[in-house]
Amino acid sequence: SQPVALATDNYTTVANYGTGFAPYFIALGLWVGALVMTFILKPLNRRLICSGANPVVAAFSGLVPWLIVGIIQSIILGLVVQFPLQLDIIHVAAFYLLIILASAVFCAMIQMITAVLGFPGKFVAVILLMLQLTSAAGTFPIQTEPSVFQAISPYMPMTYVVHALRIATRGIDLSLVTGDVAILLLFGGISFLITCLAARRRRLERDQEALQLLTRVEGDRHHSHALLVGSEGLSPRGLLYYLIRSTDGSGRGAGRRGFGNTGHEESLAPLPV
Repeated sequence: SQPVALATDNYTTVANYGTGFAPYFIALGLWVGALVMTFILKPLNRRLICSGANPVVAAFSGLVPWLIVGIIQSIILGLVVQFPLQLDIIHVAAFYLLIILASAVFCAMIQMITAVLGFPGKFVAVILLMLQLTSAAGTFPIQTEPSVFQAISPYMPMTYVVHALRIATRGIDLSLVTGDVAILLLFGGISFLITCLAARRRRLERDQEALQLLTRVEGDRHHSHALLVGSEGLSPRGLLYYLIRSTDGSGRGAGRRGFGNTGHEESLAPLPV
């Protein structure tokens, strides 16, 4: 006998096993794409920091190239999985908007990590990737994972990317991605804020180095005379930037740049005013 009758009601269907895995590997590809950018792009615009620009401007100027490359690679990724790989997508527009958003958030996060930690930040980004791969519920429900991964899953951005892409590809109720989008925007906003603080710290460090350098060269009368002649019309911060760019970091005038020589006026052209 069967005292309990089992009723099955499918929420949606997928064509094959790969369709169910697609959101997981799309999120993985977007993170790796942002990680690769650390080898070709700088997290902060050094020239703007040295010239005393607003930390928000310096941070955003550093982020813009990441966003451009990230958007391009996310669109290419979407086109590849939709057409050559023939991924069946129900909500096409939402799918492309989500992968663009995910790429932007990942770029902002990795920019933040490398801006704060420098080169070791690349290694931290790889560790964070491994943690996300095991806690994003991309292969099996998170309830089947060890408790440590269940605990960190809500704090990983890839968790929300995978969930949102699943709804966009094969889900019915698109409104379910609203919470995922809000949390991803929060991740991106906090990352950019921390990057701005890192830019501010870097600018203060540069100012301190410039002040120390100015103290070292005060005793060099010839160098000071060249400085007074060559720095006419510069702002105080531009003067400090001029000192940094015109020395080798040890307080000695960098003759190779023409500082203090007859060609010092040529070196003034690119300096900030």
